[in-house]
Amino acid sequence: MNSVSVAYNHAACCADTAAKRTSALCTKICAKIAAIACKIFNAIFPLNPVTKSRQFRVIPTKLEKAYGESFYNSLCPQSRVDNDLTDDYKPIFDKLVEACDRKDLDYEFRVLDSNVVNAFCLPGGKIVITRGLIDKLKEDNVNIDGFNVDDVDLEDKIAAVLGHEITHASAGHSAMKIQTAILLWLTGRVLSFSLGIFVRSKVIQNEQNSKKGKERINQASLNRKANTAATISTSIFDVFWNLGNYFAQNKYGHSHEFQSDRIGMKYAARAGYNPAGAVYVQQMFVDNFGKGNKALALFSTHPPSQERVNQCINAYKKISLWGLETVNC
Repeated sequence: MNSVSVAYNHAACCADTAAKRTSALCTKICAKIAAIACKIFNAIFPLNPVTKSRQFRVIPTKLEKAYGESFYNSLCPQSRVDNDLTDDYKPIFDKLVEACDRKDLDYEFRVLDSNVVNAFCLPGGKIVITRGLIDKLKEDNVNIDGFNVDDVDLEDKIAAVLGHEITHASAGHSAMKIQTAILLWLTGRVLSFSLGIFVRSKVIQNEQNSKKGKERINQASLNRKANTAATISTSIFDVFWNLGNYFAQNKYGHSHEFQSDRIGMKYAARAGYNPAGAVYVQQMFVDNFGKGNKALALFSTHPPSQERVNQCINAYKKISLWGLETVNC
């Protein structure tokens, strides 16, 4: 073999080695890009442990916890906590937390010493129920046509309320509501600002075109006219935008309430309580607060309804006939 052939084979071997190294490097780079893209996707569209579906989310769990913690002590300070009732019902709460689908939150439960009939959940698993609601649940005065609630005891009723609130926390309802409010506010500000600029420029352009070659334009007067038109248009836009947001958020909240009713029943059953407690609670709310009574703060944006009672009855029948996992989101 002559020297030319040796040199040619060596060059071909080097070229083949370089091509393989380049291919391996490209493969590594693509793999890293894909891994980063997956992390970003999972961060922005995490899997909701309750619904088992991916949801767009910009508020991380750390911020969700911090938000709930910051408001918990102001809305339910230790000085107003009924420690005896909290200790009495905390075992129910602990069982429900163990039965829920999300474990990365700092769940906490307090009974607020208040006559107001209320219960609520803050982001991060901070849950409050009032003494007034507990007293109301102690009353046995609910009758439902075609549905027997005679074997529902107080613990079942408490479990229904707490299971409902724990579902709000585990499904991230409060965090999603805050996120939606922020995104809608930012969108509204951008649209309002853009509308103001557009209206102002149109007024100036129209005024200049109408007086072109006829008379001298008073720039200060024109600016005041344009600014006034922009202010009026953005104010009208803001009114309708905020009104639309209000109805959209309420509708969004209603779907969360129905979901929390159903999944809360599943958690109660997992924890060993009678899920019919949710039917009792919803019927109690309808009987006492669903007919024009304004005393119940809990349902100011999502009032009690017969529809919620009926959905709870349907969920109970599914659980009884086909098991817990047949109750979907």
